[in-house]
Amino acid sequence: MRVGRIALTAAICTILVGSGAFFFSTASFGQSGSAPVPIITHPVGAGPYNENPSPVYVATPDTAVLIAREQIEKQRPADGQVVFTKLMTWGEYQSQYESAARNYQIDPGRKVWVLRTYFPDGHATRFGTLSNLVMTVVYDAQTGAGLTAHNYVLKPGESPETVK
Repeated sequence: MRVGRIALTAAICTILVGSGAFFFSTASFGQSGSAPVPIITHPVGAGPYNENPSPVYVATPDTAVLIAREQIEKQRPADGQVVFTKLMTWGEYQSQYESAARNYQIDPGRKVWVLRTYFPDGHATRFGTLSNLVMTVVYDAQTGAGLTAHNYVLKPGESPETVK
Protein backbone atom coordinates (compact mmCIF):
# COMPACT_ATOMS: atom_id res chain seq x y z
CA MET A 1 0.00 0.00 0.00
CA ARG A 2 2.79 2.41 0.95
CA VAL A 3 4.71 1.66 -2.28
CA GLY A 4 1.57 2.40 -4.29
CA ARG A 5 1.17 5.82 -2.65
CA ILE A 6 4.78 6.73 -3.35
CA ALA A 7 4.40 5.69 -6.99
CA LEU A 8 1.14 7.65 -7.34
CA THR A 9 2.70 10.74 -5.72
CA ALA A 10 5.74 10.51 -8.03
CA ALA A 11 3.49 10.19 -11.10
CA ILE A 12 1.41 13.23 -10.10
CA CYS A 13 4.55 15.31 -9.45
CA THR A 14 5.97 14.32 -12.85
CA ILE A 15 2.76 15.35 -14.61
CA LEU A 16 2.63 18.69 -12.78
CA VAL A 17 6.27 19.52 -13.47
CA GLY A 18 5.97 18.51 -17.11
CA SER A 19 2.82 20.52 -17.72
CA GLY A 20 4.29 23.54 -15.92
CA ALA A 21 7.42 23.40 -18.07
CA PHE A 22 5.27 23.14 -21.20
CA PHE A 23 3.12 26.10 -20.12
CA PHE A 24 6.09 28.36 -19.38
CA SER A 25 7.88 27.44 -22.60
CA THR A 26 4.86 28.27 -24.79
CA ALA A 27 3.40 31.23 -22.86
CA SER A 28 3.71 34.73 -24.36
CA PHE A 29 3.99 37.00 -21.37
CA GLY A 30 2.71 40.53 -21.90
CA GLN A 31 1.91 40.02 -25.57
CA SER A 32 -1.48 40.06 -27.18
CA GLY A 33 -2.32 37.63 -29.93
CA SER A 34 0.15 35.14 -31.28
CA ALA A 35 2.89 37.46 -32.58
CA PRO A 36 6.35 35.87 -32.44
CA VAL A 37 8.81 37.13 -29.86
CA PRO A 38 11.63 39.04 -31.62
CA ILE A 39 15.17 37.75 -31.08
CA ILE A 40 17.54 40.51 -30.00
CA THR A 41 20.94 40.01 -31.60
CA HIS A 42 22.50 43.38 -30.73
CA PRO A 43 23.14 45.18 -27.44
CA VAL A 44 20.13 47.09 -26.18
CA GLY A 45 20.57 50.86 -26.24
CA ALA A 46 23.83 50.73 -28.18
CA GLY A 47 22.47 52.68 -31.12
CA PRO A 48 23.14 51.49 -34.63
CA TYR A 49 25.08 48.23 -34.49
CA ASN A 50 28.08 47.91 -36.80
CA GLU A 51 28.60 44.32 -37.89
CA ASN A 52 32.00 45.15 -39.44
CA PRO A 53 33.75 47.81 -37.37
CA SER A 54 37.05 49.20 -38.53
CA PRO A 55 40.13 47.79 -36.77
CA VAL A 56 41.36 49.39 -33.56
CA TYR A 57 44.96 48.96 -34.73
CA VAL A 58 44.94 50.33 -38.30
CA ALA A 59 47.61 49.58 -40.91
CA THR A 60 50.99 51.06 -40.13
CA PRO A 61 51.84 53.99 -42.40
CA ASP A 62 55.28 54.03 -44.02
CA THR A 63 56.21 57.18 -42.09
CA ALA A 64 55.38 55.70 -38.67
CA VAL A 65 58.02 55.69 -35.96
CA LEU A 66 58.50 52.11 -34.76
CA ILE A 67 59.84 50.85 -31.47
CA ALA A 68 63.42 49.61 -31.73
CA ARG A 69 64.24 45.90 -31.52
CA GLU A 70 66.34 46.52 -28.39
CA GLN A 71 63.37 48.05 -26.55
CA ILE A 72 61.20 45.03 -27.38
CA GLU A 73 63.88 42.58 -26.27
CA LYS A 74 64.20 44.42 -22.93
CA GLN A 75 60.58 43.50 -22.18
CA ARG A 76 61.42 39.81 -21.89
CA PRO A 77 61.90 38.29 -18.44
CA ALA A 78 65.54 38.28 -17.29
CA ASP A 79 65.73 34.49 -16.96
CA GLY A 80 64.94 33.90 -20.64
CA GLN A 81 67.08 33.70 -23.75
CA VAL A 82 65.89 35.47 -26.91
CA VAL A 83 65.41 32.90 -29.70
CA PHE A 84 64.39 35.48 -32.30
CA THR A 85 62.84 38.90 -32.74
CA LYS A 86 61.10 39.58 -36.06
CA LEU A 87 59.38 42.65 -37.44
CA MET A 88 56.47 41.67 -39.69
CA THR A 89 52.89 42.63 -40.41
CA TRP A 90 50.00 41.21 -38.42
CA GLY A 91 48.79 39.44 -41.58
CA GLU A 92 52.17 37.74 -42.03
CA TYR A 93 52.17 36.69 -38.37
CA GLN A 94 48.72 35.17 -38.63
CA SER A 95 49.47 33.29 -41.84
CA GLN A 96 52.74 31.87 -40.45
CA TYR A 97 51.81 31.17 -36.83
CA GLU A 98 48.04 31.37 -36.32
CA SER A 99 46.46 30.29 -39.57
CA ALA A 100 43.29 29.05 -37.87
CA ALA A 101 42.61 32.22 -35.83
CA ARG A 102 41.66 35.76 -36.84
CA ASN A 103 41.60 39.01 -34.89
CA TYR A 104 39.60 41.62 -36.76
CA GLN A 105 40.56 44.40 -34.34
CA ILE A 106 44.04 44.45 -35.90
CA ASP A 107 44.53 45.41 -39.54
CA PRO A 108 46.58 42.81 -41.48
CA GLY A 109 48.94 45.63 -42.53
CA ARG A 110 49.78 46.62 -38.94
CA LYS A 111 53.49 46.16 -38.09
CA VAL A 112 54.22 43.93 -35.10
CA TRP A 113 57.29 42.62 -33.31
CA VAL A 114 57.31 38.86 -32.65
CA LEU A 115 59.55 38.02 -29.69
CA ARG A 116 60.27 34.39 -28.91
CA THR A 117 62.01 33.64 -25.61
CA TYR A 118 63.31 30.30 -24.29
CA PHE A 119 63.49 29.38 -20.60
CA PRO A 120 65.68 26.25 -20.29
CA ASP A 121 65.52 26.26 -16.48
CA GLY A 122 61.80 26.92 -16.36
CA HIS A 123 59.65 29.99 -15.89
CA ALA A 124 56.92 30.74 -13.35
CA THR A 125 53.50 31.15 -14.98
CA ARG A 126 49.99 31.23 -13.54
CA PHE A 127 49.92 27.47 -14.22
CA GLY A 128 53.04 26.88 -12.13
CA THR A 129 56.69 26.67 -13.11
CA LEU A 130 57.09 25.21 -16.59
CA SER A 131 60.43 23.70 -17.64
CA ASN A 132 61.76 24.07 -21.18
CA LEU A 133 59.24 26.80 -21.89
CA VAL A 134 59.14 28.73 -25.15
CA MET A 135 57.14 31.96 -24.87
CA THR A 136 56.07 33.91 -27.95
CA VAL A 137 54.77 37.44 -27.42
CA VAL A 138 53.53 39.73 -30.19
CA TYR A 139 53.90 43.47 -29.59
CA ASP A 140 52.47 46.34 -31.59
CA ALA A 141 55.46 47.97 -33.32
CA GLN A 142 54.18 51.53 -32.83
CA THR A 143 52.85 51.49 -29.27
CA GLY A 144 54.60 48.49 -27.71
CA ALA A 145 51.26 47.08 -26.53
CA GLY A 146 51.15 43.30 -26.13
CA LEU A 147 48.70 41.87 -28.64
CA THR A 148 48.91 38.14 -27.99
CA ALA A 149 51.11 35.59 -26.23
CA HIS A 150 51.61 31.84 -26.41
CA ASN A 151 53.48 29.39 -24.21
CA TYR A 152 54.83 26.08 -25.45
CA VAL A 153 56.65 23.41 -23.45
CA LEU A 154 59.31 21.63 -25.50
CA LYS A 155 59.10 17.87 -25.88
CA PRO A 156 62.29 15.82 -25.55
CA GLY A 157 64.45 16.33 -28.64
CA GLU A 158 62.76 19.58 -29.75
CA SER A 159 64.65 22.84 -30.03
CA PRO A 160 63.24 26.34 -29.44
CA GLU A 161 64.09 27.35 -33.01
CA THR A 162 61.78 24.73 -34.56
CA VAL A 163 58.65 25.65 -32.59
CA LYS A 164 56.04 27.22 -34.84
